[in-house]
Amino acid sequence: MKAIPYFSKIIAAWILLLPTLMGVAGSASADVTDPIGEDTTTTTTTTIPVVVVPQVAIGFGDSIAVGYPYVSGPGDGRRVGAWEPLVESALNANNGSWQVLNYGVEGETSYQGLSRIGSVLDGRGGAYILILEGTNDFEWGISYNTTVYNLGAMLDKASAAGLTPIISTLTPDSQPIIGGLKNIPNTYNPAITSMAQQKKITVCDQYAALIGNWSSMTYDNLHPNSAGYQVMASTWYGTLSSVLPKKGSGGGGGCFIATAAYGSMEEPHVRMLRAFRDRFLMTSAAGRALVEGYYRVSPPIAQVIASSTFLRSLVRILLLPVIALAWGMLHFQLAGWIAAAAALVAMGFAWHSGRSFLQWDRSGRR
Repeated sequence: MKAIPYFSKIIAAWILLLPTLMGVAGSASADVTDPIGEDTTTTTTTTIPVVVVPQVAIGFGDSIAVGYPYVSGPGDGRRVGAWEPLVESALNANNGSWQVLNYGVEGETSYQGLSRIGSVLDGRGGAYILILEGTNDFEWGISYNTTVYNLGAMLDKASAAGLTPIISTLTPDSQPIIGGLKNIPNTYNPAITSMAQQKKITVCDQYAALIGNWSSMTYDNLHPNSAGYQVMASTWYGTLSSVLPKKGSGGGGGCFIATAAYGSMEEPHVRMLRAFRDRFLMTSAAGRALVEGYYRVSPPIAQVIASSTFLRSLVRILLLPVIALAWGMLHFQLAGWIAAAAALVAMGFAWHSGRSFLQWDRSGRR
């Protein structure tokens, strides 16, 4: 097969700009330096690896989200915790490829959670966020009505950012005096459930799962022990799996070309590009059409890129001006129409040159 001319090769390479303008970067094919160990598989009929994009669930809340006393310090997006790794294992065993990230902070109130949740949501459209927050509010003099209001605001932010939120009832508190004054089953939890139902948000009833055997499932009358966290993991998994798209029904769209170029879905530039997609493309019919078009044409191109260290390096270089543009738009709201026009131009190049790019790589490049 005759190689396409050099100039056409360069033009074809700019096909890579389209997916990044759409911010559909996801996880990259794992290599030995991958910081979070994402998965790749290999087809049985070719040496080109198939890029597997893990779906993401986020544990968000206070020390019970962190996993105290078994994990200390903030989760900071690590794949650690007392229940998060158990949920991840169950998802990977039954629901494809998943990563469950821990974004808990010890001692946090619902005010503090509401303040920081935006930074966790940014660039994570399509993920699931599991929220368990508010048990510390009482000791800071925050009324349960305010706690529920703050939780509702978190749900609104998550939904607006393109995530699917699930909210938990508060877990039991049998601390002397404080636990009785909180009166969790008659104040917080009915209000949380009612608020979530009004917003059409799924509720995970961790209180009901734990209360029957709480004395044998608590470490200190407030935090679960190992057995309690195992029950929590099972309850989270059951609730989450009930809202996942059924097999064959679509959903959880993959991110292919940029996935092949970067080493982690949590890499800051990748998150920035996803935020660009969510804020500037998924908010319009034309932008959504571009994203859908990308999902249709990109998988074979991504496979070629994933098989070549040279192409992965080249893609990352080509992405630099697009990353700069996305940064400017996200921080200063500049050049929205310019970026939209650039996306359309890139789409044209992509549609015209994609097949030639594959032919060049497979037969023209040595």
